[in-house]
Parts: sequence; C-alpha cells; structure tokens
Amino acid sequence: MTRDDRPWRPGRERPSASYQAVYKPLLVVDQSYLDAGRSEVTAKYGSFDAYLHQGLGLSDGDLRWLKAELLVG
Repeated sequence: MTRDDRPWRPGRERPSASYQAVYKPLLVVDQSYLDAGRSEVTAKYGSFDAYLHQGLGLSDGDLRWLKAELLVG
C-alpha cells in the first residue's frame, strides 16, 4: 500500500495533496448541489413533502419514526 492509498486517521501523516484533491469534493457540502437537488425535487414532485411520500414511499409513521430516531433536540 502506498502513501496515497492509506486512509488518514488522527496520529497518521496527512494525505498528499493529490489524495486530498480527489476526495475533498466527496466530503464537502456545496450549496449549488443542494440547490440543484431541491430544484429537481420541486420540479418533479411539487414539494419536498410530496417527494418523501410519493418519491420515497414513506408514510407519516415512517417520517415520525425517522425524526424521533435521527433528530437531536
């Protein structure tokens, strides 16, 4: 395994610039990507709520369970 193949962990040498350049776009949130996704959902389903129900097939009970399990506060 070469230096560029190893995942970085605390205490380990930082990855090379080429390694970071490849993986950084996968690990950051870009507002334009979020906006594009929301635009597609709105265009196809009219609202995010409709997407959750019609697009993903989630019931109100499913959404209550997900909120209870995944949201903090």
